[in-house]
Amino acid sequence: MGQRRQQVSNIVHPKVVVTGRIPDAGLDIIRSIEGSDVWAWLDDDVVPVEVRNEQLADADAAVTLLTDRVDAEFLAARSYCCDSGCRHCPYVLDQ
Repeated sequence: MGQRRQQVSNIVHPKVVVTGRIPDAGLDIIRSIEGSDVWAWLDDDVVPVEVRNEQLADADAAVTLLTDRVDAEFLAARSYCCDSGCRHCPYVLDQ
């Protein structure tokens, strides 16, 4: 865990994508990260997949809701493997 935390702390201006409405207090905590660029879907409706994927393309982190499906399609929106061992990584080649 410490090593991963170190990697994240080296990001100068992390882009964080919030995929749905969360309490203002939670959003304030995310926005308080020094130098962060936070994009949040503030509508009560579900974020359109095209909009979500466009934002995820260059994101360093995503805050998802329990109702979000985080699968290969979601992870593929990033456009490259983050080497975090994601369960549904679309970039893992069959051995």
